[in-house]
Amino acid sequence: MLEDFIEANNLKARIVDRAHSNIIKCIAFLAKKELVVTVFPASKRIDFLKIKKELGCSEIELLDRKKVIEATGYASEFLPPVSVYAAKVLLDKEIIGLGTLHCKISETGFLEITAQEIIAGNEQAIVGDYSN
Repeated sequence: MLEDFIEANNLKARIVDRAHSNIIKCIAFLAKKELVVTVFPASKRIDFLKIKKELGCSEIELLDRKKVIEATGYASEFLPPVSVYAAKVLLDKEIIGLGTLHCKISETGFLEITAQEIIAGNEQAIVGDYSN
């Protein structure tokens, strides 16, 4: 599924067996019944108050593993920053300009991608301050 998305969208992203640096994480949740994926540095914590303010909502529903699979087709621990259809994607500003990013997508693989490709691969990408 992810490989097909990369090819169909002419991304330079690729799947590699190790991450060299700039590890990112993705977390899925619902805000106003809308699927949202937040992409942020793995060394940071997500700031839900900032996200609520950005989205103009008072409640966020974190999705358990089963609900993430149902909503995205991916397990929560292997959620990529692209190929999640109909999701709003919030990119933490700290990943912009880092160059090559790595996101764990399986027990043995990482997606190697740039922030610019994440933005290009998502119709509803928003860059902001979402971590602390």
